[in-house]
Amino acid sequence: FFSDTCASTVSTMAHQEGKAHVRANVHGQGRECKVGKRRLGMGLTTSVAVAGSSHAKTPGGRAVAGMEPRVSEFRLPNGMRFLVLERRNAPVVSFHTYADVGAADEDVGSTGLAHLLEHMAFKGTQSIGSKDLKKEKELLDLIDEEFYATIDAEKRGEIQQAKNRLQRMEELQQEAAMLVIPNAYGALVSREGGVGLNAATSHDATRYFVDLPSNKLEFWFAVEAERFQNPVFRELYSEKKVIEEERRLRVENSPLGLFQQAFASKGMPQSPYGRPVIGYPEDFATLGRKEVEAFFHERYLPSKLTVGIVGDANPSEVEKLAHKYFGGWYGSAESSKIAKVSKADVGPEFYQNLLRKGGIAEDGNVLRMSSNAGPYTIVGYPRPNFESDDDFVLDIITDTLSSGRTSRFYKNLVIPGKALGASATSTFPGNKLPNMYLLNSVAGAQDKGDPDLAAQSLRDELSKLWSKGSDRVSEKELVKVKKTNRVALLETMGNNRALASLLARYTALTGDWRTLITQFDRLDRVTEKDIRETAERIFDDDHCVVGYVTKPQMGMKRLFGIFGKKGQ
Repeated sequence: FFSDTCASTVSTMAHQEGKAHVRANVHGQGRECKVGKRRLGMGLTTSVAVAGSSHAKTPGGRAVAGMEPRVSEFRLPNGMRFLVLERRNAPVVSFHTYADVGAADEDVGSTGLAHLLEHMAFKGTQSIGSKDLKKEKELLDLIDEEFYATIDAEKRGEIQQAKNRLQRMEELQQEAAMLVIPNAYGALVSREGGVGLNAATSHDATRYFVDLPSNKLEFWFAVEAERFQNPVFRELYSEKKVIEEERRLRVENSPLGLFQQAFASKGMPQSPYGRPVIGYPEDFATLGRKEVEAFFHERYLPSKLTVGIVGDANPSEVEKLAHKYFGGWYGSAESSKIAKVSKADVGPEFYQNLLRKGGIAEDGNVLRMSSNAGPYTIVGYPRPNFESDDDFVLDIITDTLSSGRTSRFYKNLVIPGKALGASATSTFPGNKLPNMYLLNSVAGAQDKGDPDLAAQSLRDELSKLWSKGSDRVSEKELVKVKKTNRVALLETMGNNRALASLLARYTALTGDWRTLITQFDRLDRVTEKDIRETAERIFDDDHCVVGYVTKPQMGMKRLFGIFGKKGQ
């Protein structure tokens, strides 16, 4: 529910487009599954330093020397940006379109719009997907009329009138469906050799990506331009049902779904990050095609789009095609509207609904729930966004705590039996705004399956970070983490899709993809002193939010523990 691509598991909250380690394996394998944990939520295991620059001083930077001169970049007059890295080792090209539009950009009362729009991305255009566009448009307008009339009738309490309108709407939908060519866009891309066509929505952005044969460069430009400039949001109301089922699967029927959503709302009540990407049911039910089109035209401007292209593509040809297909597109007038960061962004009524539906009790800074999904402990600390110098230090702390079998959590919690699994997540659920640092733990036999004791074990490990004694973070640990980053860097360099994503995201978020170079150097300069000072400042129990899930037979005793007392 926080990210369109995440799974709903105990470690879901460490699986978003932030930096995360999935918890250590209970059977002692120590298998690590990193999900976009490094630098700005890049979706890779590390940041990429690009050498060929005076800034590339680290071994990781020198390892990719020569890449910078090969990256071509240009901006169209409408503000749309392109970055191209030509690699002729295979006749394939990876395309990554990064739209700087996410769930955090939604206005209060319209949650779920960004995710819904992403679902509509491949429904077709004016020239793709319809047997009779004129007739289809007429039917779509009639469907909209019935939808909004149904909503109005329900608000007035005219139940029978609402049922009649809904029935008529369904009849019109069936008629419109006869004019639709199912999956026309996806089938077209597939016929042309495309693979991996997909999209993902987070709080911060929406991303679209595909790989195509190198001789289909102009084809990609043609269909991508058509998709952004002439979309038709057909089958919208049937797609809403798909998303509603997705919510039921991931949230309503997930053992920890409502609890995790309540935790995010509790931890970030004055931020759009406290709202789910999939939206609140009450908001989502009222969204129609008018709202989707308005959001698209207001937010999806050329200046919000950055495209990364890596593979067998000639930069000069790319620029020529970009001007041809996107040069004349200026979108709607620039809007000055931004997502409102206020307490109303979460909304007390929505939050109370979550508590009631999930059987979740609240006391001060603690949430607790009884469920067979327990025992489970989660602790969240407020932290600044990615622009802060703390960001680099918190990344190192995350690696130190939960990166593989040599991490502190694995050695000190999993092996002794205090925890079946434990993880640290340095950014949740996004990083453009102030967010949360998370700790997760599943209590083990030594902690008697008690989440309260698990919380104490996590707290003990945190306190060692600012210790000046033998428990402090050593130079040896720092060297290990930095070496791991360099190895992951080299692995990343061989993946065209990953590089296309990195180039687009760094450019969109920082204004210049070369930030990769300086950021890797800054990460490498993190010291033991930096870790001590940052850990002591960030991990303040007076400002944390804690969630406990216990098995029903444990009852509700011992659920507030060391953290809960401070919030009472």
